[in-house]
Amino acid sequence: MIPPRWLEADAMGRIRDVVEKIARALDTVGLLNVQLAVYEGEVYVLEANPRSSRTVPFVSKATGVPIAKIAAQVMAGASLAALDIQEKIPEQTSVKEVVLPFDRLPNSDPRLGPEMKSTGEVMGTADSFGKAYWKAQQAAGAVLPKGGTAVIDLDVDGFEEFYEVKEFEDVPDAIREGEIDLVITRDRESLQTAVEEDVTYYSTAPSVQAALEALRAREEPLDVRAVSERPVREAQWGR
Repeated sequence: MIPPRWLEADAMGRIRDVVEKIARALDTVGLLNVQLAVYEGEVYVLEANPRSSRTVPFVSKATGVPIAKIAAQVMAGASLAALDIQEKIPEQTSVKEVVLPFDRLPNSDPRLGPEMKSTGEVMGTADSFGKAYWKAQQAAGAVLPKGGTAVIDLDVDGFEEFYEVKEFEDVPDAIREGEIDLVITRDRESLQTAVEEDVTYYSTAPSVQAALEALRAREEPLDVRAVSERPVREAQWGR
């Protein structure tokens, strides 16, 4: 998500400092993909790779800065100073969402964990996180139903505003019978059946909370416009 939602200014500054030190230590010219984690205010480096990633086009679209083009020019001998590059921070929120392949892989485990399972990505941009997430879900094919019946066995409240929350003795069978419109669970069989029957599902607490925000924001304006017309301001990240 861009801009980051929960990072404090101190953490943002520390991230910039750490990444710049890594880039200089590696004599990086061009792109550097750095994965980090922030825990209790401390910044941890997970890995650093001198390459591009699928995040580059997402960041470029969200900020309006053509990162891949700039990197190619630098690798060909141009300097950032000569190119007069300005960092930009978007005024809106952009969410990158994964596209998962479980519908093409029978009997695969749809439960999400730390490993990479996505085969594609989409993005949604809006004035609020909820609407941006809603748009990203639509693009990924995980359409949140406008109403109906939900089955929930994770510790989350709020879906009663939008769905009739029920319990079933046999959730997979109820999904097959068309009695359930939304599945929120970590149960593998229920999730596999939801995939088979094309029923929207969530299996992690963060995604469930995000979905709830999306439901509350779905009536906000769709706000369709060109990437180049998205509002941004010239400013340096982490400073």
